[in-house]
Amino acid sequence: MASANGISAADLARMHGAAPATVGGQAVEDIIADPFPSLGGAEPVPVVQPSTSRPARSSALDTASEDAFPSLAAPPPRQPDKAPTKSKWSAGSAAVKGKGKAPAGPAKANGTPSPGPAVAKQAFHTDTLVIEAPVLQPKQSVGDVCRIIMKKHGVTIDPSSQMKAGQKETTFLIKASNVKLVEDARKSLVSMLSPVITLTIEAPVSTIGRIVGPKGASLKALRDEYGVRIDIPRRETLHTNGDSATPVNGDEDEVEEQTMTVTINGPAPGARQAYSQIHAIVAEKTSRTSTKVSVPHQFWPFLSAKKDEVESGQDVKVNVPKGYHPAEDDDDSTAAERTHAAHSAPVVVSGERNAVAQVAERIKAMVTDLENNTKELAYKFPKRQHRFLVGEAARKIMEETGCSVELPAFDDPSEEVVIRGPEDQLPTALGVVMKQANTATVLQVDLSKAYPSPSTHANQLLMFLTRSGRLRKLGETHPGVKFYAPRPVIVESTGSPIVIDIVGDNKAAVQKGRDDLDAIAKALTPACFDSMEIDPLTHRFLIGKKGQKLKAFQDAHGVDVLFPHEGAESSTVLLVHTRPLDGDKKANDAEIRKRLAEVKEEMGTMEKEAADMKTETLKVEKKWHRFIIGQGGTTLNGIIGEDKSIIIKLSSNGKPGVPVKDAVDEDTILIRGPKDLVDRAIKEIQQIVEDAKNDDIVNGFTEEFSVNRDFVARIVGTGGSGIRKIRDELGVRIDIDDQEQPGDDTKGKKKKAPTTANIKIVGRKENVLKAKERISEQVDRMADEMTEILKIPAQYHPSLIGQHGKYAIRLEEKYGVKITFPKEREDSDNEGRRRDPPVGKDEVLLRGGKKGVAGAKAELLETVEFEKETNNVVKFTVPQAAISRIVGKGGQQINEIKDQTNTQIDIDRETKGAITGITVKGGKKEAEAAKKAILAIAAEVDDEVTINVAIEQKYHRALIGAGGHGLRELVTRCGGPTDPRAQASLVHFPRQGESQDEVRIRGKSALANKIKAELEKVADGLRDRVVLAVSVPVALHSALIGRGGKRLQELQETTGAQIQFPGSRSYGAVGEAENAEEVKESEPQDVVKVYGSRAACEKAIAELKKGAETFAAAPAHNRTQRAPQEHATSIKAVPLKYHHVISQGGAFFRNLRSYGVTVDHSTVPEKPEIKAPIASSETEARIDQPMASLTEGAQWDVVPNYENMPEGDAEWTIKAKSKEGLERAEKELEAAINHAATYTHVGFLSLPDRSMFPRIVGSKGSTITRLREETGANIDVGRDNNTIMITGSESSITKAKEAIEKILEGGRGREY
Repeated sequence: MASANGISAADLARMHGAAPATVGGQAVEDIIADPFPSLGGAEPVPVVQPSTSRPARSSALDTASEDAFPSLAAPPPRQPDKAPTKSKWSAGSAAVKGKGKAPAGPAKANGTPSPGPAVAKQAFHTDTLVIEAPVLQPKQSVGDVCRIIMKKHGVTIDPSSQMKAGQKETTFLIKASNVKLVEDARKSLVSMLSPVITLTIEAPVSTIGRIVGPKGASLKALRDEYGVRIDIPRRETLHTNGDSATPVNGDEDEVEEQTMTVTINGPAPGARQAYSQIHAIVAEKTSRTSTKVSVPHQFWPFLSAKKDEVESGQDVKVNVPKGYHPAEDDDDSTAAERTHAAHSAPVVVSGERNAVAQVAERIKAMVTDLENNTKELAYKFPKRQHRFLVGEAARKIMEETGCSVELPAFDDPSEEVVIRGPEDQLPTALGVVMKQANTATVLQVDLSKAYPSPSTHANQLLMFLTRSGRLRKLGETHPGVKFYAPRPVIVESTGSPIVIDIVGDNKAAVQKGRDDLDAIAKALTPACFDSMEIDPLTHRFLIGKKGQKLKAFQDAHGVDVLFPHEGAESSTVLLVHTRPLDGDKKANDAEIRKRLAEVKEEMGTMEKEAADMKTETLKVEKKWHRFIIGQGGTTLNGIIGEDKSIIIKLSSNGKPGVPVKDAVDEDTILIRGPKDLVDRAIKEIQQIVEDAKNDDIVNGFTEEFSVNRDFVARIVGTGGSGIRKIRDELGVRIDIDDQEQPGDDTKGKKKKAPTTANIKIVGRKENVLKAKERISEQVDRMADEMTEILKIPAQYHPSLIGQHGKYAIRLEEKYGVKITFPKEREDSDNEGRRRDPPVGKDEVLLRGGKKGVAGAKAELLETVEFEKETNNVVKFTVPQAAISRIVGKGGQQINEIKDQTNTQIDIDRETKGAITGITVKGGKKEAEAAKKAILAIAAEVDDEVTINVAIEQKYHRALIGAGGHGLRELVTRCGGPTDPRAQASLVHFPRQGESQDEVRIRGKSALANKIKAELEKVADGLRDRVVLAVSVPVALHSALIGRGGKRLQELQETTGAQIQFPGSRSYGAVGEAENAEEVKESEPQDVVKVYGSRAACEKAIAELKKGAETFAAAPAHNRTQRAPQEHATSIKAVPLKYHHVISQGGAFFRNLRSYGVTVDHSTVPEKPEIKAPIASSETEARIDQPMASLTEGAQWDVVPNYENMPEGDAEWTIKAKSKEGLERAEKELEAAINHAATYTHVGFLSLPDRSMFPRIVGSKGSTITRLREETGANIDVGRDNNTIMITGSESSITKAKEAIEKILEGGRGREY
């Protein structure tokens, strides 16, 4: 039967025979085997074994079952009201597309719904990942990696591979119960399988902050999300495109920004994604710019009104300056400076580069249009009404009429207001302005009318109100009312009455404010005022150093001492009596004058104490003033000093528009202050001027010459490096003009491009000539320049370049040439790309003068020959199976070969298959020696075999012997190596706790077979072993053992049996004697156990009896024989299940023997093997469900302790030399039993690898010992697995587990 597209079923079977078909991550055969999975809410368990090896079902086969053998009749027709269920593997399904949730609910293989009620199933999330040419570790497959990740994250992964464009491409389908598990598995796959690449991107300095983020948060998020390393150099290492920031395209207002190189290293997908994110930030910045447009300030209101329209539809921001209107507390000098700065500010346009250029041109066109199409209308308004026509009021006038309002300067007494706008709108605008000017209630207080005489009283009263802040306080006490005082500059220039305006919307409030101000003015009579002239230089001293004294004047005399504003440059100090007095006016006036006189006298004394002032003028040509002022006024500030004790005036100190009261010409410098400081300042100014004149003479030499225009770019160098080097070394200024010169070209004819460029050098004469000489020599070299390509294999290029390019740079500087290696030139080196031919993989390009190229060529070729001799490369292959032996444990073997031969050895880890390539670099002899050593190891592996010998575990200890002595002797007898390290690799016994009987032998075939035969021979002897007992009086034991056990050792060697005396460590471990009935009447301390072959045991017993008789009969022995010592004995019942916990591997009994106590046991239970519970294939070990993990990839399991231990008690016979020792032993045994009873649970913490074990154990076991003491649990770290076993109470093992987790969170530990 063929399918719809013509492919037969047989063809389909052959096409898909290599891999089992799956549905939803489950094999089709498994779905057929179990068509109705469990309804317990869990996903059906995938069957791991192939169907051919699946065990038979326990129940009999029901051939009548419709479920097992469905009929072949046609299926019932579909109901028209139910839509067919869509297969989740159809073309439009989420599973095929790679993302989304797989459909829930079981389904038959043909995609039709299963009969019966629908059962809710857990929703799963899926994702697909494609990795090109996965990178694998040696002896590792894609399947191995998938299994590791599935176990670690609890996900299901289906890999499939295909060849695409000649390269292997693997697609992974990831399935899990939640999105986070899918993402974690995806990251792990990328990290373990993707090739590591390095990408770089040039980022403007201003973007680094966005890339890094607050306190590095953004950078850390990128690193964590994509698993890559991102390196950003420090700011001091940044490179620039020239000497400094330079104008772009000749625009002085647009600046090219410095850049930094950002390096991204990590798995290819993550590195590319991180690159894309950083590139987006950089692209946003580099595509944006800002520019300044000079616009007359009278047109600012029109631009502000059109701002939204100009910005609309464009990615730009237009910043239009706002006009400055002096505040009431701004002094005249400050107001002048700020007005000038405000009127000279430009309009700034920032945003997307192209849009900025368009908007800037549009603004210029708007300004031109305003200049041509706007008119002016002048109208006089009282000065007090001008304040109502600024700010929000001016904006409303512009909105209503399209006209602006221009007010005279703050120091201009004119009342004329200019209205600017379209001619037809000017009358309307005038009406709106007049209405706005009269919106508020304005009342006035004429200070000159309060007391007409003397004439100075009004000025003094104004000074008091402004300097003391009384006017401001009046405004605070009268909400909604403002008090405006006239500016002194207006009063002085016009001589008009001194009038204070009171303004507000509420007429009653304004009237109240006027009355209060009038009351203050009348209360301060002319008698309350006095003034004195004090040099302004002493004001700061008197206010700061004598501030307490000034306060005392108010407390003692009721007089306020008011100094002028610091920038006002006024010497008048006002004295005002403000304290009310009781009495008649005449007496009060006399008292006030007396107090003012006393204060004035004391102020005069204080001024004399302040300083001895003087004023000097200095004539200096104005052209030298800029040197005195310095950049940003820094030099002048240094002369004045931090305490500003002197005043220095250079016309306007470089501040246009700032009024200067003293009549000085532009060449005059005025200096005022203490004598010594003035003299110092004069000397410093004269020295600065003299140095400037000398510098102008010395450094003013100029030299101009022309060069070929084609050489200009090379003279300047990359980023200006060439010209900058000459400037820095010789201290000259170099200007290069390669632009076309204006001329009278024929109209309509195209100008010819200039062939030369002019170079102008300014500086000291000798330095200028030296700079010209250097440039001329460089031009001559370029005129004599040639290009040559050398054929040099790429393997020698790194040696020719040198570390960080040192060798190549030295050659370039020595011969004056440019050396180019493949892939060295960057895209930015357009000039080099235009001049030079392409450089091949095994080529090196030289460019420079003929002589220089010849010298560099000769040295390069000489170096290559040397490298061929000393840097020989040998490549060969070895079997993949030999790699682990060649590398050795922790790289020990390969490092030894490297050190002995002084070579570099690289193993091709990318090669897959039975053969692996190795590259050796070094001298010829050394490389050959290294190759020989490696091949010798590989040859050993080829002849190596692995043999497993089944020997019961109970004989393993006897085979190994004390300290491994028995095993070493066995290997030596068989002709094996004597080196302990080599012996250890030959025979491997299962570790303690493993339930294995197999002993593995790995080595050369002949040796391995000899060791096997010897092991089996010794094991046969052990299987024939018996235990016999003999009664020997305890008094004779020491004589039979001999000094240092010498006699006992000889006896064991001659008989071939092992002899255990009571009290020895292994006495109880050898078991019960066969002839125990024969010695049951003997004292326990007299019974000696002998074990081995029956013949050996009988021979040893005969020798023991013979020796005992001999020693008993010896006269010397009888004469020295002492009465047998009395022993204290006790019998304790100990639960069998606690035996091994109490013994602690024999440590408990060794401690008892240290004070003369021994223990005999009626029986010793075998130590059970305690293993972490293995999750069953039905529920616990499901690879498609997440495991309960504590840390990433870790698993925690808890089981009851003593579960497999025998019940009942054993009798422990405690024998002590004294009663005190017996009591002590009984107490320790009781405590040990109680402690063992608390060991109710065993926890197993399984980690992904062993890399954190050294941190958990600590130096010499310090950390694990501390954890045991702090938690009360026993902690054992597995030697050959990734599991930590924790024994104790349920609370103590939980505490220990949490302590270990904290250590895990502290760092990854050492990598193996």
